[in-house]
Amino acid sequence: MSKRIVIIGGGFAGLLTARNLARRCRSDEKVFLVDKKPRFLFTPWLVDVLAGDLKIEAITHSINEIAKRCGFSFIQGTMKEAVRAEHRVIVETANGETSIGYDVLLLCQGARTAFYGIPGTTTCCMPLKVEEDVERIHLATQTLLSKGGGSVAVIGGGPTGVEAIFSLKRYAEKLTRENPAFNKVKLTYTLVQAAPQILPGLSTSLVHAVLTELKDAAIEISVGDPVAQVEDHMIITNSGRKISSDITVWAAGIEANKVAIEPEPENKQGYLVVDNYMRLDDAIFVAGDTASFGLKGATIPKMAQAAMQMSDVLTRNILSVLYGGDLKPFTIENKGFIITLGTTAVASLFHRFTIKSPLFMLLRGIFYRAKFKQIVG
Repeated sequence: MSKRIVIIGGGFAGLLTARNLARRCRSDEKVFLVDKKPRFLFTPWLVDVLAGDLKIEAITHSINEIAKRCGFSFIQGTMKEAVRAEHRVIVETANGETSIGYDVLLLCQGARTAFYGIPGTTTCCMPLKVEEDVERIHLATQTLLSKGGGSVAVIGGGPTGVEAIFSLKRYAEKLTRENPAFNKVKLTYTLVQAAPQILPGLSTSLVHAVLTELKDAAIEISVGDPVAQVEDHMIITNSGRKISSDITVWAAGIEANKVAIEPEPENKQGYLVVDNYMRLDDAIFVAGDTASFGLKGATIPKMAQAAMQMSDVLTRNILSVLYGGDLKPFTIENKGFIITLGTTAVASLFHRFTIKSPLFMLLRGIFYRAKFKQIVG
């Protein structure tokens, strides 16, 4: 009797695992991928679109086209509930609700922007999560320049926030060069971080390199003073400081996309707790931003790099559940990463070396093109 594998979420972990399983499963098995969006988005490149260096079309791909080519079924919809006792999920599509049975279920529906209940953030801030967010920020930047200038702020001093403020500045400078009317228009930039330093958890040498670039780019930094409220043209911190901001971009955190699961499993702040094999139970696996998983007490970062590495283990373990075999525990290999800073980039290699060079912009582009090709085929 044929088996059914249902995957919820067409991001890095979900889409790559669907492709791998479709290639390695027996011909009579069925692989279903469910996602509310019709296109895969390579999110690490979103800051390049924000900077105006890439078109959005270059970093997205039709999931349905990938499914037809690779041999799995794509359902555009949203999972409403997983009924564990009956091994089925309820999915809402444009044509109504449908029930899909599964032998193995993989949950990797990702995360969404978290505003933490701070007044004004949902109405006065623009997140940076999907392609529509970039369009909104671009339009706001064009409007601000046409009005004679103003202030820009990014809330969140992690890698996304740092890359975002440099990318936004780069985009505004491009508009200024292309439009003589903007030549004398001035924009000011502020990076706002609640923690005592930017890029918490990263090496001191990397932080110092980024701080130097921020200073050279005339980007102000506010650290150790969390945001208490956001208004249309103002950020107010816990200390009462008022930061002018005509454009406010929110890059200060994410939270799990929650789904109804009966019986309700263990979770940590909405993230589903899994074992070393990425299992929630004998028939359900969880991966990507949805999973709460740690190695030797250290939390796995919510990064595309980690999600893609999970796919190999997920593929093997799902096949082991279907056909028998030993499960493989997940371990992450983090050899380093690159943070873009406008026209240059800083790289942290093997957690030991920090190097700043425009060359890393080129190397990053080559690496991302290879990973994009690996996912979409």
